[in-house]
Amino acid sequence: MINQLLKNTRLHEGEAEALAIAKHEHALVLADDKEARTVAKALNVPCLGSVGILLAARFDGHLSMSEFENAITDLTNISWQSPDVIALALKRAREERP
Repeated sequence: MINQLLKNTRLHEGEAEALAIAKHEHALVLADDKEARTVAKALNVPCLGSVGILLAARFDGHLSMSEFENAITDLTNISWQSPDVIALALKRAREERP
């Protein structure tokens, strides 16, 4: 499966390996890369990105709203994140857990 992913996608080796393992083990894969997330969806592999991890930490009570906002700011300072995703995450973080 790894070789097929490398041949048919723009994934790097580590991303292809992570997706192959997640598919085989019926596990969640952690990825921010758009191509990796698209392939995960096509493979029916659940995927969570950095913003989703921070949002889960907020919902689980590990981060206050202020800490969540600071973590989002830090994240956007070191990596590109979709402004729409950030806006939605901030909105959801302010609401009760869905």
